[in-house]
Amino acid sequence: MKNLLKLATFFIFIFLNLPTNIFAEANDRAWLGLTVGKTNQKEFSTSAIVKEIEINSPAQKAGIMKGDLINSINQKKIKNPIQYIKTIKSFKKNDKIQIELIRNKKYLKKEVLLSAKKVAIKKLGLPQDYSLGFYGISTPAKNNIKTSYFSKEITDKYLFNGSKNQTLIVTCLRKGSQAEKSGIKLYDEIIEVGSKSLNELQNFNFSTKRNINIKILRNSKTLNIKTTSEHYTDLNKLNLSCVNEYKEYECSSIIQIDYDKRKTDYFDSLFNCIEEKNILTIPFGPIPDQYNWIKVDTITNAVNQYANKGTRDLEKLNYYLPIASKIIEEIDLYLSKDNKDKIALSKYKNLRKSVTNANRYALVKGLKNTTVFEMSDGTISGYKKAITFLINKNQKISSSDKNIFDEAFDPLWEYGERKFIYENWPKAIGLIDWKSLSLAEIKTFRMFYNLGDLYAADINPDYLESIKYYEMGIKKLDEWAKDLPLSRLYIVYKRRMHVKKSFQVPIFAVKKYNETFDNKYITMMEKNLNESEDIIEYFYSLPVKIKKEIRINNPKHLSDIYNTMAATYAYLQKTDKMYEVAKKALNEIKKYSKGADRNSNLFEAYHQVILASIGSNNLNETVYYLNQSKNVATQLVNSPEGVSTIAGIVSFQLPTIINAGLYAEAEDLVNFIDDFLKFDSLGIIERFQEDVFNYSLGRLNLIKKDYTKAIYHFELASLHYLEKPGAGIYNMYSALANLLLLEAYMGNKDPVRFEKHFELLTGTKPINYKSLNAQNDLIGTSIAKNHYIPSDIDISILVALLNYLDEKKIEISKKDSKEFFNYINEYFKDYVPGEESRLEMIRNSVRASSLLASNDIKLSEKFLTSIIKEVKDEYTSELYDSNLTPIHKIDDIIEGYLSASLISKNKKFFDKSYKIIQVVSNSITAKDVKKSLKNKKFQDPEANKLIEKYQKLQIEKVSFTSGKEFNLSTTSETTFQDRELFDVSRSIEIDDELKNLEKKIKIKIPSYFKKIKPEGASLKEIQNKLDTKQALLEYFFFEDKFYILIIKKDDHKIFKIDNTLKDLEKSAEAVRASIEVNKFGSLSKFNTLEGYKLYKKLFAPVESYISQQSEIIIIPNKFLKNIPLHLLPTNKTEECIDCSNVDWLMNKYDFAYVPNAAFFSIKKKKNILANIKIKSNKPIFLGIGNPNLEVKRKTNSQNIAKKINKLTQTMSRGSFVRDTAEIKNIYGLVEGSQEELETIQKYLVPSKSKLLLWDDANEKNIKDMNLKDFKIIHFATHGELAGTIKGQNEPFLVLTPPKIGTNENDGLLTMSEIMNLQNNAELVILSACNTAGGNIKQSEGFSGLARAFLFSGSKSVLVSNWYVETYAAMELTTGMMKQIKDNPKISTSKALSGSMKNFISNNKEKSHPFYWAPFVIVGLNSNINLN
Repeated sequence: MKNLLKLATFFIFIFLNLPTNIFAEANDRAWLGLTVGKTNQKEFSTSAIVKEIEINSPAQKAGIMKGDLINSINQKKIKNPIQYIKTIKSFKKNDKIQIELIRNKKYLKKEVLLSAKKVAIKKLGLPQDYSLGFYGISTPAKNNIKTSYFSKEITDKYLFNGSKNQTLIVTCLRKGSQAEKSGIKLYDEIIEVGSKSLNELQNFNFSTKRNINIKILRNSKTLNIKTTSEHYTDLNKLNLSCVNEYKEYECSSIIQIDYDKRKTDYFDSLFNCIEEKNILTIPFGPIPDQYNWIKVDTITNAVNQYANKGTRDLEKLNYYLPIASKIIEEIDLYLSKDNKDKIALSKYKNLRKSVTNANRYALVKGLKNTTVFEMSDGTISGYKKAITFLINKNQKISSSDKNIFDEAFDPLWEYGERKFIYENWPKAIGLIDWKSLSLAEIKTFRMFYNLGDLYAADINPDYLESIKYYEMGIKKLDEWAKDLPLSRLYIVYKRRMHVKKSFQVPIFAVKKYNETFDNKYITMMEKNLNESEDIIEYFYSLPVKIKKEIRINNPKHLSDIYNTMAATYAYLQKTDKMYEVAKKALNEIKKYSKGADRNSNLFEAYHQVILASIGSNNLNETVYYLNQSKNVATQLVNSPEGVSTIAGIVSFQLPTIINAGLYAEAEDLVNFIDDFLKFDSLGIIERFQEDVFNYSLGRLNLIKKDYTKAIYHFELASLHYLEKPGAGIYNMYSALANLLLLEAYMGNKDPVRFEKHFELLTGTKPINYKSLNAQNDLIGTSIAKNHYIPSDIDISILVALLNYLDEKKIEISKKDSKEFFNYINEYFKDYVPGEESRLEMIRNSVRASSLLASNDIKLSEKFLTSIIKEVKDEYTSELYDSNLTPIHKIDDIIEGYLSASLISKNKKFFDKSYKIIQVVSNSITAKDVKKSLKNKKFQDPEANKLIEKYQKLQIEKVSFTSGKEFNLSTTSETTFQDRELFDVSRSIEIDDELKNLEKKIKIKIPSYFKKIKPEGASLKEIQNKLDTKQALLEYFFFEDKFYILIIKKDDHKIFKIDNTLKDLEKSAEAVRASIEVNKFGSLSKFNTLEGYKLYKKLFAPVESYISQQSEIIIIPNKFLKNIPLHLLPTNKTEECIDCSNVDWLMNKYDFAYVPNAAFFSIKKKKNILANIKIKSNKPIFLGIGNPNLEVKRKTNSQNIAKKINKLTQTMSRGSFVRDTAEIKNIYGLVEGSQEELETIQKYLVPSKSKLLLWDDANEKNIKDMNLKDFKIIHFATHGELAGTIKGQNEPFLVLTPPKIGTNENDGLLTMSEIMNLQNNAELVILSACNTAGGNIKQSEGFSGLARAFLFSGSKSVLVSNWYVETYAAMELTTGMMKQIKDNPKISTSKALSGSMKNFISNNKEKSHPFYWAPFVIVGLNSNINLN
């Protein structure tokens, strides 16, 4: 006791700083009356055991007994005594709580009413009210200073030389205190206080304020200082100033001992103080517990807090972990000098464990732009020393030492210490008494699957060793659990090891089977599937309580098993079973996964089903689940963990998604991975992942014909196989990349590299192809001996070889041609969904056939005809009737059939070829018109309602998620990253509604989905609907050539013209630039020279063939969607502003446009020039214009272009504009629009008309009106193309906006809303707006507003290709209507030509094509008799 009193002066200031009410709180706290400890019963070691019961306590009254185990309180699991104390402290007196006990291995519940224990507060000998303003350590502390660690320069300040009696060295001073003012300084040695030695004093506290003499030693000199004691409340207001060795005290105001009162940022605040005060990591000397090792404890707690799933913060974790690593190194250094400090060793282990756990469970690895945390050399060395010591002892490893193997595994693996693990883990397994483990030590079994994982993931994987350790772990686990009560953890751990084994078994078995073709490896996989079934069956036999625990704590328990089964079934090519178990896995996740992991689990499950649905050819299901996975992805990208989940999962699945033809989806995913994922080439998994990524990028660029990029990525992917050729899953895509390099080299026109690589793969020069030994593929590569070669890739190799032989002018015999065709035909019979790309098979086989056509046209015709069904099935699949319409590059197929037709001269073959060309191109370029077939009415009203609802949802979904043009070079951002523009909940609703409607329609109207497939118009159908004065021209543009197909009433012909697309686009861009308002608001001279070039290349070559035709119907492709042919000069003239003397192509021909040839089969008129006589007492003309846009201002393309981006902020994808004031801020009044409509109204007298002007020109009025009565509908207002507003990927017309926008009325009439209108108009006029044109290369063109009106029932539409000048718009549209009124037999195209000619004649100052040339007719070229 005497020695303890001597230390009182050291501790005294701590008591002075305690609030006085801390001792009064005990009376208000909830009291249960239990003393708890830790149970010794290993099967219940995670529960607290009752050691003592207080008499008359709530616990005794409730019947709780000594020896009871406390399992939970209010359903919250109690794992240990500390958690019990923390839980009880959260309650107040008079709270009722439910306690679940375990007594004699049975569960029982007790309800307890908590009370407050009355405690007699004893006098605690609190310090008296006055004290001195300094504190320090006294002589006995000298022996506790860590002199072996700190330098002599520092420790010499604590020699205590002032007296033989006890002295005190001042370590802290109150700033501004009387002590400091009197001259007392830090490091002063206090010898006497008030003429008394420190031996005689109990503390420095006094009952009253008094003057005191203090004797000190400073720099070997004795000094006497007079000071005055001060009241402790005054002292506590003053800040502390402490020596560097005891800076901990300067943070005393932040330290909160009672953890229930700590705020969430407590450790952040405390560590900020520690850093600011530069507190030592290693405590210098003796110090109270709450300050002892405070820096280490704080960093340990901070790492634990931000690694914990519930409070995870990766940004803060990335801040704290490097600091923690340095602290570990510092403690390591200290322990090397003093290895007997047990407290230091304990702190070291705790911090190391927290860092290791954070690194294992919390840090997101493998992402770009994230902090990479690495364990220090000292930490790794410490792990190795500790483990080596345990192994070398050759004794049973104790409970406290077992944890190090689990803790050290990840750091050692990541640090490259695989050899150390291989050598020591098996030895450690032999030194552990597995049967004696407690339930709390079940994590020790991780040693088995950790070792198995390591063998499987090595750069040279040993699957047998991997499987051996998984099986050994399962066996040991079963033996351990045999005599123990059934527990959740046993079941979960066994499942984990089985799942890990189940991933490796098929990989090993497939590798060995491909090498040996021994069926025992098939049996091996089937046996493992049976074991999986047994585990699932066992789960369902479990007691309800344990099943419930597993569902709550391990929601992926069954889904993980189902996923491994799906993978195995995929290897066994049992696609139906694969799909079945994948859906079971998804259902498990949907039903049981909760909380933060739900979206990650869902995303993984969706992608398993996506792969399974592709593999089993359930493409309608693929659509649904791809949409659902996108919905989940928009939420996952909010966190690095979510980003890692997306990138990690899809990086392995890209090839299958590409094989399904979902190129745009694959592009999004590739760009996402490229943005975020970082590959680690050290592991076999990571190398495989990198190969998949580069292989996929290579394929996408190959499809895009960007051969340079394709070669780059294929060459990267090819390296791993070239380094180590052989069989195996993990080098499969590296092997396939080698094969695809052949196509890429020839596509890049590099026959030299093709020759070298061909010889490398086959051992034969390509010129000697006849000597090839092609047993396993078409050209006999060495790769085929180790790997199955997908048919699409094999055919691509053949195409590359044929291209090479064609370039070298080497003829192929008919015998060889026949053999090649036979091979390809067999491939189509054996097609395997998911493993092979049907689209690429088709594309490459058509290319091969066209290359062989000149050699044997009959064989080529026969083959191309035979695969028409394959082509049609692929290009009319379920994917094409969804928002996920694949943007396939179809040029090769179209060119192949055109080329063969050109050589063939066979009319029947051409007819079939052109129909399939239409099907292929229409599946993409005419999707909306194709959907107009859905307007078919059924007699059953319920059926009609189903169809109508289905159509509306399809349109809404398209507007929600239709992607950009498939283009790897445009952007690296993916659709689901634009989450601020995406209404996830609505998207999910639409997906579910569509799926349910599809089921109902298939039952109610089984023929419906067959009827909406695009068929294409036959040659006969087209010719029957053409007049003798008409000719149909369709242009097909390819990289270095283009074809013109011309169909006349009684003839047809294909022209092939050699000219690069790049050259044509350059001229088109120059022409287009010269008809746009420049940045100064004025016009440039019209580029007649480039316009004439286009005429000479595009039209002049065919004029002699169409000399008898005056009306030309154009199916525009590429840049022709933006350059009306009627503005091309037919003579070479100078550039002009006054262009009144130019000879225009419209002077020779009248032009109309149709979206595609299928239009001829959709519209059931006798001919494309229809005579329409209108007799009606109802209004025949509806004019909508001059909307109320509030502020009158000059409106031109420059004004709108500058302000259009403002509207982006108000609109979300697929949604509406709520803040409609922004519309008015962008668009001014449509000047002249009312006059335009009223002029037409006068022309049409006596026919009746209806005008919607100003406030009446709104969405609601249009949607509520019966539009079927009107024969001519005229919109005179602003319009925009798709994509003008970010996030709004539909074109729209601007109408009068309401004050507050709604989904039904926001002032913008969008394409999808137009599609839902029902009209029967002969002509729709869209003036004063940009309703057809767009970017030269990627135009929305005729797939915009024109197609929307055609879809809704209009026969033809007048649209503009650029913003129309107000006066010109009025003159051209009114002039056209006057032509129609005055000439009953005139066609709409001739009426438009006449109006344009009159405009030029009457307005020479506006003879520039900008004014007169914007309009074109799209649809039926009708005669409208208004008389």
